[in-house]
Amino acid sequence: MRTAYIRCSTIEHNEARQLKMMNEQNAEKLFIDKASGKIQTGPPLKI
Repeated sequence: MRTAYIRCSTIEHNEARQLKMMNEQNAEKLFIDKASGKIQTGPPLKI
């Protein structure tokens, strides 16, 4: 199974280009993370 992790460093960034690329690579499972690289307020990604 191909798994992809897509991350945008700020909530203003758009993940569309990364999503398109992962779909072209036949990724079956996608994890998308939108968070600030400066401040970590949310929980870490759990796979």
